[in-house]
Amino acid sequence: MTTAFWKLRRFGTRALRVVERHKAESTAIAAHEAPLAQLTKPFAAAYDEVVRLRSTTMDAVRSLHAIVRAWLPLAQRDVAGMVSAEYGGRPEVPDDVVADARDLLEQIKAPAGAALPYQAACASELERGLGAATKASQAAEAADSRLAGLLKQLRQLGTELDAEVQAVRATLSARLGRRDKDLQKMRPRAVNEPDEDDDATAPQPSPGVAPAAPGVSAPAR
Repeated sequence: MTTAFWKLRRFGTRALRVVERHKAESTAIAAHEAPLAQLTKPFAAAYDEVVRLRSTTMDAVRSLHAIVRAWLPLAQRDVAGMVSAEYGGRPEVPDDVVADARDLLEQIKAPAGAALPYQAACASELERGLGAATKASQAAEAADSRLAGLLKQLRQLGTELDAEVQAVRATLSARLGRRDKDLQKMRPRAVNEPDEDDDATAPQPSPGVAPAAPGVSAPAR
């Protein structure tokens, strides 16, 4: 799976409502309705319950979340195409924080052009934080069977929902055209924008951070 849970929590309902609106126009679009309906509601329920159970997060996960946020202004300034609002995983959901950290690590390690001057420092800090957060998350799951069960369900449903959402995008593109407004709201980066088809209880995207000013160096920690 490549999409963070908080994004799927937003996109699931959005995709279902888009499909419901266009199903009469195409049998291919209509074919997505049943699998989306079967996945979206239980995924949302599992996600929301994990957030409720983890309203106070583990120190290691909070620390990793802070590391990601600390490096985002520099990354947004220096890495082409970086949008800080895409890193909106809630600290209550360790998988989202870990996914954000891993993605940022990949972006920092492979920028277009010359290596970033702070690449080694950022990568080292992220890798240490990832190790600690992963270990703490695994320990928490082992100690809490209900949480472990919910996360297992969330991961299984998330893999299926991610694949279905990607398939919906492809079908909408083929049947409605690449410029259709309902396809545009399903584009990965559109997750950062509020939409009339959103579930009101879905997690809000990160407000993002302003890019670091020119000449500003790596954050001191």
